[in-house]
Amino acid sequence: MASLTATLGLLLVAHAEIPNPTRITVYHSAPVCAGPGVANRDTADLMGEQYFLARSIAAPIECIPNPPHRAQCGNHSCGNREVVGGDLIISKVELEVDENLLREAEKNLETYSHCNLGAVDCAYECSEAISTLGCWNISILIQEQPSCRHLGPDSLPSEWWAANLQYLIASPTAGFWFSTLANGENVSWQQVGIPVSISKNCSDEHHFSTVESEGSQCFAAAGVSVGPHRNILQHGWINCYYATVLGPNANHSYDRTDGWSPSKLGNNLLNAFSSCPQMNSDFRRL
Repeated sequence: MASLTATLGLLLVAHAEIPNPTRITVYHSAPVCAGPGVANRDTADLMGEQYFLARSIAAPIECIPNPPHRAQCGNHSCGNREVVGGDLIISKVELEVDENLLREAEKNLETYSHCNLGAVDCAYECSEAISTLGCWNISILIQEQPSCRHLGPDSLPSEWWAANLQYLIASPTAGFWFSTLANGENVSWQQVGIPVSISKNCSDEHHFSTVESEGSQCFAAAGVSVGPHRNILQHGWINCYYATVLGPNANHSYDRTDGWSPSKLGNNLLNAFSSCPQMNSDFRRL
């Protein structure tokens, strides 16, 4: 126990004097090898992370080779190792950031740096940005992708899901993604305390079980397995996932009747952090 305490203590970040400090909680999905740190990473608030996780469900449909019709709304990053990796963790991290810089970042998309995980190792590469602390809201996706606002009879179900997920989560106060560049650590931002990490497999099991329970009629009618024998690559399973979370009409319209509320989607991840075993600094279950 003493060695564990000492090891975890090394994760504590030395306190720095951040100007105009305010606290935010961010989440990040990454391979185990990348660890829970957030320097040179894209992170998100609760709803931003849930958008990322819920969008990834459609990847097996969006990323098929040579699709007959290329989706114009919500194209997925098909090679993203934070989506398709088999050893993923989700970390919850407390940050202290410069509030003035954060508010300025919300108004200027050029402050945001997209940080991508390399194809082989666990090093991240970030695009150029005008600030060491970046921020943008999912509602910007709606502005940048006008095709998502004008879907019609020829639009793919995956396009409708992407658009409806954007509209479900987009809010002036939630659905944010952040970039925290390494050269701004202890200057414009700093990590506070010890991150909490859980296995994404456990988080997925919690989330999927809830969806399957509430959408049991759809999954049964589709003839797909649920629970330990589920196959999340099956189109029938994917259809029922979105029919439950976004509503049965969300695959062909903007009608999200009978779908989940934003708070329900967010609470599902919070509940996973409460029920899944936490992982120590070596990413073994405590």
